[in-house]
Amino acid sequence: MGNMRKIFIFLSIYTCISFVLPMKIRKIGKIMLIIILLFSSQMFNFYRKFGGLWFSPELPRIIMIIYPWLLSSLCLLTFLTLFKDIFLIIRLIVGIFGKKIRNIFSIRKFQLFTLIFCYFLGAFSVWEAVKVPNVKVQEVYFDKLPKELDGTTIILIADLHSSALNNHSFVEGVVKKVNKLNPDLILFNGDMIDGSVKNRTNDVEPLKNLKSKYGIFGSLGNHDFYLDHHKWLKKFDELGIKILVNQHKNININGNFITIIGINDIQGTRSKLIGPDIVKATKGINKNNVTLLLDHRPEFAPKNAKYNIDLQLSGHTHGGMVLGLDRYIARHNNGYVSRWYDVGNMKLYVSNGTSLWCGFPIRLGVPAEITKFILRSKKDSNKNN
Repeated sequence: MGNMRKIFIFLSIYTCISFVLPMKIRKIGKIMLIIILLFSSQMFNFYRKFGGLWFSPELPRIIMIIYPWLLSSLCLLTFLTLFKDIFLIIRLIVGIFGKKIRNIFSIRKFQLFTLIFCYFLGAFSVWEAVKVPNVKVQEVYFDKLPKELDGTTIILIADLHSSALNNHSFVEGVVKKVNKLNPDLILFNGDMIDGSVKNRTNDVEPLKNLKSKYGIFGSLGNHDFYLDHHKWLKKFDELGIKILVNQHKNININGNFITIIGINDIQGTRSKLIGPDIVKATKGINKNNVTLLLDHRPEFAPKNAKYNIDLQLSGHTHGGMVLGLDRYIARHNNGYVSRWYDVGNMKLYVSNGTSLWCGFPIRLGVPAEITKFILRSKKDSNKNN
């Protein structure tokens, strides 16, 4: 994260020099803009100094909304400033050959419009990240699903990231929306929390009100290992969420079975705790059952597909958060970033996430989701969305 902080400082200085200083506004306006941009670049330092932990600061929610707005606006403004400079270089080269292109970036109204546009879009991107998401309905077809289980509904809550940002009211909003769906099963696939049990107890309290007909199950993500790992396992159990630690559970639905498998995130190994063990988790499973795997990261899907898994449910990527940036994030997750993939004979669904990490909560073109899966018994398995 030290490199990230240096990058943001560099972006702010570059934007101040290349965009703010040439602006046709009063000197006091330039000074104020420079102060705002430099302040924006210090978000993680601010979090660490006043919030305790930079990756899970304990600060008022309004601060954790305003600061990301400032930082996202800085990033957008830097991007447009870079575009401006590329344009000016091209204009200079073309001018050498006697052709003139008007420099629209020198027009005061255009400069102000660019500034306002970036801060408006920055505000929108944060709002998209922090609001309670809509429900995304996905029908998924299995050849071996008994007809009696056709229409079974499963809710996936991915990357809840309960925090000082995604607080009690946010979690309560998610719970109310999920309960209205009257699901058969509710699943979590990791990154449920950010912070200690002491700081998050009130924020996760609404999870105890989740209701499903056949149970609530989950697996652990990388953020679930950072603080109070063992205490969180106990807390999840108190909330009625059964965490599958390299385990599987056969769910009896009117005499027919679906198998839910959960494996730990690789962060468990890195934290010298319990890492993923797909062999142990799948030992003794009935191959005739439809099997659903909860694995936080999608990158290990090719390995998991070798163990007769029908559907892997992952998150971790947050869908890439921003169109364009999703391609970069896919490269770091074995090519998987959002929605449906075929991995051998296994289906993989990568959720955009119900929320995301409080450190950089922005979304543009990649909406969050509460995912409702409707299981279908049909031979045509190519109808997945």
